[in-house]
Amino acid sequence: MNVQEAIKLQVQRSFGKAAQVIPRRPGKLYQLDLPAFLSDGDGVSVFVECFGNEIRMTDLGLTTTRLSYSHTLSKSLMQELARLAELHGFRLEEGALVADFQSDEIAAAAFGLVQIQSEAEVAISKVQIRAERSESFRVGVRNALKDVFGQKCELDFAAENDPQRLFTVDALIHGYRKPLGVAIAPSDMHAERAVGVKLHASPAMSKETIWVVLPRDINGLQAKTRNRLMNAFIAPIPCFDEGRDALEEKLAQLAS
Repeated sequence: MNVQEAIKLQVQRSFGKAAQVIPRRPGKLYQLDLPAFLSDGDGVSVFVECFGNEIRMTDLGLTTTRLSYSHTLSKSLMQELARLAELHGFRLEEGALVADFQSDEIAAAAFGLVQIQSEAEVAISKVQIRAERSESFRVGVRNALKDVFGQKCELDFAAENDPQRLFTVDALIHGYRKPLGVAIAPSDMHAERAVGVKLHASPAMSKETIWVVLPRDINGLQAKTRNRLMNAFIAPIPCFDEGRDALEEKLAQLAS
């Protein structure tokens, strides 16, 4: 039995007679034509690569390409795709979903790759929605700080040791006895960045600086991230929406 027939036998046992194997480079690359479809009716992208006795299943990067038509492939989106791939025994390698497996695992690997592709768009959309909400929160807090503190509030402050502005502080509030370095943390990612920014910027700033963080909801952060944040910052308003009316009073008290 040749390679194509061996693959076809396994695939049809699991996906039925409708499943076909199409040679793209005979002996090297085969496409699996499976009765599995994505939300818009397009078929899934499943390929088997043969390297001697080694077999690899891949989408040849077509899932990433497909997602790029409707989403900006940011770092966070690619991390989510990589997480989803790992969940199903695959890895994201130069934009392609890949997994190495034994010759008797073709059907199981195909199921995994189909699952990733069917779940990817929903998972990526959720990440993008969270990112948009995070950005909306950041804009709202920045506007609130400018409304309350006016010229005393300098947004995106860069310390002298950061001429390329790679570690900007979300806001620096001055004009009080002590300056306030303010971080805005709507998400775990922003919270982790805030800790890194403080570590880099604080040596070049006044030793009197009070470092505060304004989270969307500090209890909504992952425990490890929350602990790091609380060790580095004061959180005068643990939940911004609930404490927004006290913003000026809370921050002024810390700075005076």
